[in-house]
Amino acid sequence: MADSHAKRVFVSHSHHDRDFVENEVLSLLRACGVEPWYSRTAVSTADEWQRTILAGLEACSDFLVVLSPRSVESRWVKSEVQWATINRPDHLIPVLKEPCDTNQCHLLLSLVQHVDFAANPSVAREQLSRFFASSSSNVPLRVPLFHFGGVVPPECFVGRDRQLSHAEALIRDGHNFIIVGHHRDGKTSLSKMLIHQMMRQPHNAVLAVYINVQLWPNVNIETFLEHTILSMIGEICRQVFQLKFTALRDLDLGNAPLGLREDVAFRHFVDIYRHVRTRTYATGGVEPKAFEKTEFQHRHKELLEIIQAKGWNQCVVIYDEANKLANDIQIEQLVCHEEMLSEPGRVSVYAATPAMAESYYKTTSEHEVRLLPFDRAEVQRLLLSYWSRTAGHHGDLPVTADAGDAIWKLTEGRPYRVQLLAGASFTIANEHRASLVSRSHVESALDRLRKEKPAEFAS
Repeated sequence: MADSHAKRVFVSHSHHDRDFVENEVLSLLRACGVEPWYSRTAVSTADEWQRTILAGLEACSDFLVVLSPRSVESRWVKSEVQWATINRPDHLIPVLKEPCDTNQCHLLLSLVQHVDFAANPSVAREQLSRFFASSSSNVPLRVPLFHFGGVVPPECFVGRDRQLSHAEALIRDGHNFIIVGHHRDGKTSLSKMLIHQMMRQPHNAVLAVYINVQLWPNVNIETFLEHTILSMIGEICRQVFQLKFTALRDLDLGNAPLGLREDVAFRHFVDIYRHVRTRTYATGGVEPKAFEKTEFQHRHKELLEIIQAKGWNQCVVIYDEANKLANDIQIEQLVCHEEMLSEPGRVSVYAATPAMAESYYKTTSEHEVRLLPFDRAEVQRLLLSYWSRTAGHHGDLPVTADAGDAIWKLTEGRPYRVQLLAGASFTIANEHRASLVSRSHVESALDRLRKEKPAEFAS
């Protein structure tokens, strides 16, 4: 439903220029909070003009005419301009699409300042947006809540469709692989989204375990094995047996939930947990003996048998921030570890930077999922997604086409940079009380970020 308080503008044009009107003019007007009156069909009779077009003219406070060699010769455009020079003389906006003789349409048009798309589309968009922003309610543009470097929650995740599909296919086919991306390219967000996407599917049979290696205080092959087995136990507890991991420590099997008391797989699982706990936690200030590889392999195999007995076909363990492993674990140890884990239904995924992937992890995996920069369409989807949540509805993105192009090119399509630059651009538009993000806002935002984030936006 149209906003009864929105400014209304009559758009006069030749139907031959419809693509320009719809792609350039209408989207910009709507982004400025302006309601356009626009006829999608060509007028064929005077009676139709009198009945429909005149009603539209009288309902609008402003008149915009798109000028081209076709429109200046149109009898209907001439009639509309004639009406506007009499009834809306101070609210007449000529938009020059292509060079043409405006005197053919009306002599007074040459006396009114044009918005010249033919000479410079970028400047023309800014002129038009400034005009309607200054003449509207002057409500500043709201700033979307972008995720600047934090993990993007699943409900805000946009793009990476091909990478997600590829990763899921590799997991279901039982292949180990590497998620390859630069710093802040979204490896963690992709990993979390991958888990969310698989686990929410009906009849999902893949148990996903997420491990952030960056949180480990010490990294060596023994702690690697310990964190792996404990993380698997925690996720099996939560997903397979629907219990909190902390409930296991003091669990009395006699007081376990009714459905688990006589569950043979659960009782075996609790025995494994208790054994692993004695081998990984200090008791009375005494550190336990280091977890041995053969011991780990045995318990790991038992856990896989338990989840398969409970209807799960696979277990995928995702090691995020895996670059940290390279500093402390030799490649031969990791290769040995992967060979030891090569059980049916077990998949390992490492998230690493390109340098680490090329020099280190390639030896352990034949497959990779590489995070590439966003293309222009993906950047548009990302911006529109955040704007829609801020606006509370799905509508036109209040960013001019050339501003969107600038955001994409200046950030090289890197999602983190896109959000930084878009957020700063919206902020500057808000400070100027504009209703539309223009290219000048993007350029000002870039200058600001070069001072605040020099590592991301070098001069």
